[in-house]
Amino acid sequence: ADILGIPLSIVRSPGEMEEAIKIYEDADLILIDTAGRSYRDTNSFAEIKQTINAAQAVEIYIVLSMTMSSRNCKEVLENYKFLDNYKIIFTKYDEISVPGIILNTLYYAKKQVSYITTGQNVPDDIEVFDTDKIAKKIIGNIN
Repeated sequence: ADILGIPLSIVRSPGEMEEAIKIYEDADLILIDTAGRSYRDTNSFAEIKQTINAAQAVEIYIVLSMTMSSRNCKEVLENYKFLDNYKIIFTKYDEISVPGIILNTLYYAKKQVSYITTGQNVPDDIEVFDTDKIAKKIIGNIN
């Protein structure tokens, strides 16, 4: 929030979420970042659902690291299948040599990849997902 120069509220419950949403109701966009949790911590899923419902979220994103294995990625998506509709953000594009995990994830999840991160500089290293760019990188590595 400091880097982007935007206001920040810390919310610890669905009730506090509703209050925070009211504070920012005139904003064009409200970003909500939930606390990182293990995808194996199924006990936290009810809280995630309550938070999403309290926020009346229009778009939901699952953030996945491109450095994780396809198997782990599939496990994450399997455990979050309780989310009806989501999009994907891939991080750490700058840390991999072949972006094959994207193909595997798209095949398995059948969801849209919206953004990738290409470095540590926020917001400069957040890019809209470019299918052509990724396809060229994969095909370029085949030759």
